[in-house]
Amino acid sequence: SGQGVIMRSGNSSKPESLSRLTNRFEIAVSNFGRSCIAMRSNEKAFQAWFAACVIQEFGLSRVYREVHLDKKELFKGMAPQEFFEGLRAGNELFPDLSITWEPDVDTRHTSNRDYSAAEMLAQMAIVTEFKATGSTRIATSHAQVLRDIQKLALFSMALSVFQGSAPSMRGLATYM
Repeated sequence: SGQGVIMRSGNSSKPESLSRLTNRFEIAVSNFGRSCIAMRSNEKAFQAWFAACVIQEFGLSRVYREVHLDKKELFKGMAPQEFFEGLRAGNELFPDLSITWEPDVDTRHTSNRDYSAAEMLAQMAIVTEFKATGSTRIATSHAQVLRDIQKLALFSMALSVFQGSAPSMRGLATYM
């Protein structure tokens, strides 16, 4: 039914669904929000604090920042779509934060891995883009927000193309 399943680490052998992972992620985001709501800093600090809250929930070996994904591989097999045209320039895209299905995934730079961007996405359960819009003097542009939404949509579509029409045991949740 498209619900992802993993085996939980530790003593439990019960599979964990994508739904349960997203619930846990949303708890971590709520904790982050409550902890940081009154803080004033730059976006990089908020990114670090956000990652720290997610690490508290999932553990260090399942949370990754800015995993590099080769654009040519992401676009492979996809019909050209005007919505993604702004993303085609350059070599790589990367989500701000990723949570993997299993611990200790090889997230080295694209040139050092032996698998494609789509195979890398298949190892991810949740990918996020994060904007700390209240931390800047000048408003975050609509273009910046749209680019992050486009990236998340591309990650989802690239994984769907990779998986083909066969039903998948794992899914990918995206958050902005």
